[in-house]
Amino acid sequence: MACSLLHFCYFHDLKPIHEFLFPHSKGGDKEHSWEDEDWGTWEDGELKEIKEDKSSSKAPTVSWLQDCVISLSPTNDLMVMARDQKAVFLVPKWKNNEKGKNEMQYCVTWSGALNVEEGECVSTAICIPLASQKR
Repeated sequence: MACSLLHFCYFHDLKPIHEFLFPHSKGGDKEHSWEDEDWGTWEDGELKEIKEDKSSSKAPTVSWLQDCVISLSPTNDLMVMARDQKAVFLVPKWKNNEKGKNEMQYCVTWSGALNVEEGECVSTAICIPLASQKR
């Protein structure tokens, strides 16, 4: 028996989602510029020893997506990414890529806080289709 995974959709841009769900995160995703670098050794005229952190080299880095609650509807028409009190809802939209070919991309439709009372956090998310009996 064999199976295959088919690619059906892209994400438009994950950076705004990451910044919304993790507003105080500081880490490897930050880009460094020459203004952020330590120039103290240059001014002193001596070379600085490179310190290696042994604990970080052995342990793999944890992706920020693993800290989120993620749910995809069975029909692939809604995706929810949530963390603590915040959630981002994404829907697929057809867009043209660089080659002029149409492809589906998940784009943010709504993002905001879900808690009603202080201290409430999202622990689980499920996207299920609902059918209405109203006509």
